[in-house]
Amino acid sequence: MENQKFLNFGLRFNLRQTRENKPTIIYAVFVCNGIQHKVNTMLKVYPEHWDNKAQTATVSNRLSKLDNRNNLIANKKIAAIYESFKQKKAYLCNQETNYDLSNEIADAINPNLKHRRKSMTTYKMKIRKVLGDIAYKYQTAKTCEQSLFNIKKFNSFLEEKGINDDINSLSGKLLNDYQNYLVENDLQIKTISRYVRGIKTLINYLNKDEDFDIKIDISALNILKDKRTTEQKKSKNVPLTESQLLDIYNLTDLTAREEEARDLFICQSLLGQRISDMPKIFKGDYTTNHYENGLETISFNVQKTGEEATLFLFTIAKNIISKYRTKQFQYFNLFEADEKKIVNNEMAINATIKEVCKKAGLLAEINFTIQVGDKIKNERKPLYQLMHTHIARHTFITLMCKMGIPKETVIIATAHSDEKMINEVYLHETASDKGAKLIEALQKNSENSSLFSISKTNCDKLLTDLFAYDKLLMLKEADESCINIEELEECKDVIKTIRQIPSIKIPTNIDKSEVDEKIGKVFPTLLLFADSASLILFIQKIAGSGISNQITDSTKNDLIHDLQALDDERKFCKKLLDIWQEEQTKKGFINKLTGQKDDRTLTLGEVFKEAKEIALRKDNKKGQ
Repeated sequence: MENQKFLNFGLRFNLRQTRENKPTIIYAVFVCNGIQHKVNTMLKVYPEHWDNKAQTATVSNRLSKLDNRNNLIANKKIAAIYESFKQKKAYLCNQETNYDLSNEIADAINPNLKHRRKSMTTYKMKIRKVLGDIAYKYQTAKTCEQSLFNIKKFNSFLEEKGINDDINSLSGKLLNDYQNYLVENDLQIKTISRYVRGIKTLINYLNKDEDFDIKIDISALNILKDKRTTEQKKSKNVPLTESQLLDIYNLTDLTAREEEARDLFICQSLLGQRISDMPKIFKGDYTTNHYENGLETISFNVQKTGEEATLFLFTIAKNIISKYRTKQFQYFNLFEADEKKIVNNEMAINATIKEVCKKAGLLAEINFTIQVGDKIKNERKPLYQLMHTHIARHTFITLMCKMGIPKETVIIATAHSDEKMINEVYLHETASDKGAKLIEALQKNSENSSLFSISKTNCDKLLTDLFAYDKLLMLKEADESCINIEELEECKDVIKTIRQIPSIKIPTNIDKSEVDEKIGKVFPTLLLFADSASLILFIQKIAGSGISNQITDSTKNDLIHDLQALDDERKFCKKLLDIWQEEQTKKGFINKLTGQKDDRTLTLGEVFKEAKEIALRKDNKKGQ
């Protein structure tokens, strides 16, 4: 039975190396029968002049005449190779051949290599090599650097588990095994996600790439979820306050290295930009926008997404930028042409920023939440240890929003396409911050609502109108100062107010718990001088106005019954005290006649006990 054969392959050009800024060989790359082939085109180009997307060398007024001449020669030869490749492919499609087509294609690309086959490299489709080529082909230098690291980690897993390093071994199940391996190594969820999603992204690029013509099914991949809440995810990235930024800016005891890191961090915090975009700002690689009021903004396309950022250069930021355009950076060279060297600076900048923030006194212990594998853990570190360049972006966004700048305006500076990233990642608000915003909004918009109004009712004034609350407070203080309040004029005023029928309108938004708290403070004082009728009116007035949770229509009868019982008991006690006082007067008269003394000091309980005994003796005499 004959097998089908398809000549479904394309041609692409890759550089031998991209790290060193020196002329490097351009390879023509194609895949045939599942094997990738690289053919030396005998052409060279500087890596910084190569446009990987356009597959051409750059020709520009910014380059020297010699560079433009060399790049034009390379582009003409690349176009000729591509045309020769298409013709050879069309020819082979019309031939019935059973021999290896790779030699035919290689000859079409570079006929001069006919007797130098070693210049054509063939290799099995190893995972590390294929994914590495895909990273170089589709990603920016910084992202590619991270992808190569992700591939290295994945390759270590393959070696440790003894898994065949073959592109055909890739699958969703293998990625799940890799993810479980990372969980077993107690890595944080962000790290696990970065490693696994990084490999997944490269596989997605590979599945779309026509040159490789490979389809890898990773539908079985089940990426581990971050179980933390949005606030828990934000908890480690603590934005600084304006006061803390000023403390950092005003530091004087810094080394030259620390000063550069400090200035970079302050500038980022004022502009809200990633460290990768700071070179453009310091170089002046932006468009300046002028306005009629004399102010200016600057605009440029950010490196990560290509979106346009428009921002205002605040005075301190402008001064810092001018400073380094004059003196240049000595320790963290943002004017370096090699983007990879700029990226390598970031770790050194982060370490130095921590030292600067320590000197600024950012020593407060911060609680934050991490997820290790699938387990959530709480940790604690000093604030300065959590500082890094990207905290500046968190700080800018949070301070702008707290100043009242709308989020749709903030994203003009941060170059986000919508507010999602601000809400989910960058904006840090405490529960108190959110509550304050809610109260502010309600105060502004609920003035005409009876149900939703939060305007605070003057509770003291209402209670003063109902039962002279202000004077009851004065009587309470007088009683606590051991003053006999029963004869004071304020007692009469309180009773008079209680007996009046109120002509005031009771508000619907009264805080009943506050009313109960205030009544509880003064009611014991009222009991000292008010008669039972006044007390009953007091209860009925509070219940009828509906301003209390404790004194209501359903509870007033029980309260009145308790007051009547209390009043009866008070009358009985008063009667006993009168009996005891009368007996003491008699005793005093007899003692005076006989010359005896009574030096006893009796408690109130002992007085009542004696009074009851006296009353009992009197009742017995009456009975006889």
